[in-house]
Amino acid sequence: MSGFNKRKKEAEDRYKHDQDLEFKAHARRNKLLGLWAAEQMGMSGDDIEAYAKAVVASDFDRPGDDDVREKVEADLAAKGLEVSDHRVRKEMDRLLEEARAQVRAEPRFSVARTPAGKSYRRFSGDEPDRKTQPGRRRQWRR
Repeated sequence: MSGFNKRKKEAEDRYKHDQDLEFKAHARRNKLLGLWAAEQMGMSGDDIEAYAKAVVASDFDRPGDDDVREKVEADLAAKGLEVSDHRVRKEMDRLLEEARAQVRAEPRFSVARTPAGKSYRRFSGDEPDRKTQPGRRRQWRR
C-alpha cells in the first residue's frame, strides 16, 4: 500500500472511530438527561431507568436534539414543573461534556493474535512500557 493510500485509510478509520464515540456520547447524554429529568419529576425505583430509556429512544424520532428536548420539556410540564427551554438546553450541554468524558474514560480493546494463532482481547495500556522495560517480551498464556 502506498503512503498516500495508507494515510487515507488511517484518516477514514479515525473519522469512523470519532463518529462512533460521538454517537455513544450523545446516547449517554440522553440517558443522563432522562435521569436528571426523572429526578426533577420525583420519580423513584424502576421508573427512573424506564424513563431514561424512553428519553434515549425518543432521539431516534427525528434528526437533531430537538425531539429529546421537546419530550423532556413536555414531560416536565405535564408534572406541573416550570422548567425553561434555556435550562433544559444548558443541562443538555453540561451533560454532553460529562458523557464525552465518560466515553473517553472507558477502556478500549482490540482483538489480537498470539504467535500460535489464538485470539484474545487486548486493552489499551496492556502493552509494557518500552522505555522502562527495554527488551522484555510479553509472555503468552492461555
